[in-house]
Amino acid sequence: MEKNRSVIRELLKFEFELGHSAKQAMDNINRAKGAGTVAYSTAKEWYSKFRSGNLTIEDNPRSGRPRGSRSRGCRQRC
Repeated sequence: MEKNRSVIRELLKFEFELGHSAKQAMDNINRAKGAGTVAYSTAKEWYSKFRSGNLTIEDNPRSGRPRGSRSRGCRQRC
């Protein structure tokens, strides 16, 4: 799943650098990768970050336990 997200974010950044709008980016990505791959709200959110000068495609740090923090071996032992 994380690889999928980073690919979509990279595509959004590429579309942004080409000068396309968030709507055009969403349409292009959904046409290439399949309907529903990226939502307009997601495209707008990332475009907002890119316009503010934040061109990284990594998630910002969050508080709390990371998803998938337990390995399969840990779950079996617990």
